[in-house]
Amino acid sequence: MDTGAQMNPIDITIEAALPPRGKGRPRATAINGHARVFTPAETRRWEAQLAGLAQQHLPPGVIEGPVRVDILAVMPRPGKMLERWAKPRSEGHGDGTWKHPLGLIWHASKPDGDNIRKATLDALASFWRDDAQVVAGDTLKAWAEAEGRPRMVVRIRTEDRCPAEQARALGLV
Repeated sequence: MDTGAQMNPIDITIEAALPPRGKGRPRATAINGHARVFTPAETRRWEAQLAGLAQQHLPPGVIEGPVRVDILAVMPRPGKMLERWAKPRSEGHGDGTWKHPLGLIWHASKPDGDNIRKATLDALASFWRDDAQVVAGDTLKAWAEAEGRPRMVVRIRTEDRCPAEQARALGLV
């Protein structure tokens, strides 16, 4: 089945030691009586950092056809999630065991996953001709492992699977 994907499949994984950031809300100003809308400087800096770190992974040409982008946004773990139990517990836990799991933990607070996704896709726009080519992908947000670090992991690949089959697998049709 021809889905418009290029002949050579692309599968690129980028891991950037960069704390995730959501796309900042556009700001507006008036210059000589004309409205001007712009992206906040902090967002532009973050996008430029991610783009710079991703440069070494750029394919020889821009990706053509449908693209899938999956994102793992790992937030720095707050200090309260690094506490250990102070006293032995009746369930058999001794001194010094962790209160929270040591691995990744779901991050169910701000920034929103869709804002992280938008900032990431904007930062990586040089990989494809048009961001309308991004047809699928997941965005996962998690707190870092107990000994882990914040980071962005992005997997970019050409999408050659049938959309109807994917929708059925997800229970959407």
